[in-house]
This record gives sequence, structure tokens and C-alpha cells, in this order.
Amino acid sequence: MKGILFKPWKIKAIAASSPDFEWQTRRLSGLKEINTCPDRWQSQKWGTDYKGRMVFAFFNGYNTIQIKPRYQVGEVVYIKEAWEIEQIDGVMAEISYASDIYGKDNHDVYIADKKLPQYLDKIQPTLFMPEWAARYFIKITDVRPERLQEITEEDAIAEGIVPKWS
Repeated sequence: MKGILFKPWKIKAIAASSPDFEWQTRRLSGLKEINTCPDRWQSQKWGTDYKGRMVFAFFNGYNTIQIKPRYQVGEVVYIKEAWEIEQIDGVMAEISYASDIYGKDNHDVYIADKKLPQYLDKIQPTLFMPEWAARYFIKITDVRPERLQEITEEDAIAEGIVPKWS
């Protein structure tokens, strides 16, 4: 299972929101060449490759680039966050998370066959969080190519932006 990175404020907002709320996030991975001169490229088509994975094709009149998004529709991913093991008790470990600014929301995990003393009382970086230490999981419901300049007000709110007038 893959992990996904978010800022701590967004992790808290995702955890606090209702299950019906659909969050959005924009990822620029795989678009390095296209982003150097975005006006020269256009989205030609999107579909699936021979393995059933989503693929986007961009065309500039001469070249075509195919990009496979990192996350696929229907995939469940875990949210990576900074964490530490506070105590180990027999076959259970208590994990706390750095994004818990307003009090602790400890999470107990079963630790069979895991060598955890190396993690004890040391904050572990977000990037290296293993799946077994995660507490939040999300399902990818849509993947599409979209120009950042075409963002709507509704999309910005779904990204976590709070309007100044609200």
C-alpha cells in the first residue's frame, strides 16, 4: 500500500471532516517537461494502459508524452505523518502523532514480529512512516489532468482553503 503526504493542518482537517466531504489535492508529479512550457501542451486523451492503470497523454504538435499518475482511482492509501512510539507493552505499542497539536490522540498497534525498540521515544520523520503505524486511510475517487489556473472556488475550498469572507 502506498502512502501520501499532507501538511499537519490538512491531516487534522481530514480527520475532523464528515465522511461525506470530498477532499482534493493537486500533485505535479510526472509533469516536469510539460510545466516548463505549459501553453505549448494540450491534454490529448486519457484512458487506461494494458494493465488497466490510468494514463494521460499530452501533445505539443510534435511530441506525445504519456504520464501514469502515482495514485490510481479506487486505490486506498495511508496518510503519512510524523510519529513516535511512546511505550511498548507486551505485544502492543502506543503511538503518538506530531500533528496532534491540541492534545494527544494515541493509537495502539499490534506489534508481532516488529522490531520496535529502535523507534522508542524518538520522533520519526513523516516520509518514512510505515503502513502499520498509520491511523488514517483514504480512497482515491478521481484522477484527472487539470491546469492549476482553472481552479474554481469550490475546488479551492475542497483543497482546504478557507474564504476570507466566511
